[in-house]
Amino acid sequence: MLQSINSIKRRALIVVVLFFVMPVQPLQAAEGGSGFYLLGQRGQGAATLPTVEGIFFSMPAYFYNGDASGSQPLEIGGVATLGLDAEIKVVMPTALWMTSVDLLGGDLGFSGSFVYGNADVSADFAISIPDISDIGFGDADDRWAMGDPVASAFVGWNGENYAYTLTTSVNIPAGDYDSGRLSNVALNYWAADITAAGTWLFPESQIEISGATGITFNDENDKTEYETGS
Repeated sequence: MLQSINSIKRRALIVVVLFFVMPVQPLQAAEGGSGFYLLGQRGQGAATLPTVEGIFFSMPAYFYNGDASGSQPLEIGGVATLGLDAEIKVVMPTALWMTSVDLLGGDLGFSGSFVYGNADVSADFAISIPDISDIGFGDADDRWAMGDPVASAFVGWNGENYAYTLTTSVNIPAGDYDSGRLSNVALNYWAADITAAGTWLFPESQIEISGATGITFNDENDKTEYETGS
């Protein structure tokens, strides 16, 4: 009984010590480690669109595997460490409609995407303080779920050896989101992304150059009350 009481006291002390000695600074991060815009989604042929009217279907797939870890020395001695492993698999069935509308000299189009995928995430946390205690704990979560649907409108300009697009996409928070789980495919907040892309072809040298730039605006996640920055 005495040993149990001492253990509780030690752990309570660690919590109090960490509260006062860990550096406090504002966090600047995307909730869940990723934002609405998927890095790498615009690569080769970034501004290329169908050059004829009609409805087109595609199914982009994305796979991510990564890990991260870090440690923070404590002012009283000892260290706090954190580790994270994640594997994400996502498919996005997409319908694209190229209209006959001419807008500012370009072709107007619309698209809609559904998102379905798997998130396998594990995290662990440990604290080691000399002469006081060593504690650690971890958690893992793995599930398939529906993500948030995405609606887009865009204008494309095409020439013989170039293409430009201006796209606005909106994330609709209608996916399967659980704030009590580590693994979520859905974001659960409104977001809008504006992206300009260009593709240039050089047939003589068989070189293509593509690039894209944009900005994303994010609303607050009403289940976590966290707002990802732009």
